[in-house]
Amino acid sequence: MFTASYLKKASETNSSQRRILIQGPPGSGKTYSVVMSAPNPLIAAWDNGLTNPDIQKLNPPVLPFYDEAWCKEQSFSPGGKKGVNRAVLFEDFLRHEGPKIPEGVALIVDTLSFWSDVAEEYLWSITPISKKTNEKDGYDYWASYADYFNRCLTLMTTFKCDVVITAHEVEIYGKESGRLEKIAPLLKTKELVSRLAGYFTDYVRMHAVQKAQAPGAPSKDLKAETEWLWQIKPAGLVSCKSRSGSDRIYVPARWDSLNYGSETMKEAA
Repeated sequence: MFTASYLKKASETNSSQRRILIQGPPGSGKTYSVVMSAPNPLIAAWDNGLTNPDIQKLNPPVLPFYDEAWCKEQSFSPGGKKGVNRAVLFEDFLRHEGPKIPEGVALIVDTLSFWSDVAEEYLWSITPISKKTNEKDGYDYWASYADYFNRCLTLMTTFKCDVVITAHEVEIYGKESGRLEKIAPLLKTKELVSRLAGYFTDYVRMHAVQKAQAPGAPSKDLKAETEWLWQIKPAGLVSCKSRSGSDRIYVPARWDSLNYGSETMKEAA
């Protein structure tokens, strides 16, 4: 066996940090399922969608990145100026404040698509004009877009706290076949989408499944009639993954479903 003073054992590199990517259609319960079940949620809100009465009652702390007026008054970079673009401000927050968030807190970024919209607008605004075409350099823009998200996602892997990102999803069709090939998180570049799951310990898809009701059942309670599930294994057109140790494809949509060897897993087995 090769040894050297600079090497670490595999056990020394194992992190208890959980990084979860939750994708699903709008209104499918992504945000609700994780905010209501995660330990000590801290929400970086991009779409101002925390309107559910249960979430309002829980009243978790929120970083309102959707609020331009709030953002203009913040500076997370030492000696930095206020009024920077929201995409820059969030990267500054991740770089300088993210490492300070303690273990036992779940930083929830809600949602990836709205964050992406802000980053896209900003990066396009600073994309240089090509001398050859006298137009914006598309190659430079897409490279900057991918680099920005790679930097931010890499920063998240270094935190003590857990990280969750919710994402809308998009259907991807083959250029030649025209057939539906996969359903993936909504981002602008295929290269980035193909690498996205690698930044996360768990990649799940939200499902809201209607329960079987007896004929003439009077219940109109959406919660009572719907079963909220996380897909944690590859199935269909989504290559989900989890380190929970479960052999099941679908588990109850709550935080402890992803705990290795948890009671939830025993119940679901």
